[in-house]
Amino acid sequence: MNKSRLSMYSLAGLGSMLRYENDLEKPEMRTRTLLRPTGQLTPFGIRYGKNTGAFAEIGWGYKGILNLGVSAKF
Repeated sequence: MNKSRLSMYSLAGLGSMLRYENDLEKPEMRTRTLLRPTGQLTPFGIRYGKNTGAFAEIGWGYKGILNLGVSAKF
């Protein structure tokens, strides 16, 4: 659905996460670098606003279960 100010959407995405770890108990150890796959599945998202607006998403993945925020379109 895409009305003038209100839009509903869904999304799915795949990506990777880069993480650096240090062992606090053994500071002489090197930093470990981890590269892991990640993803997001959002079956329901809603946005209100034209150029700037607010959005709410419900899903599962790297963004969490509930994601709220403000966005801008250029």
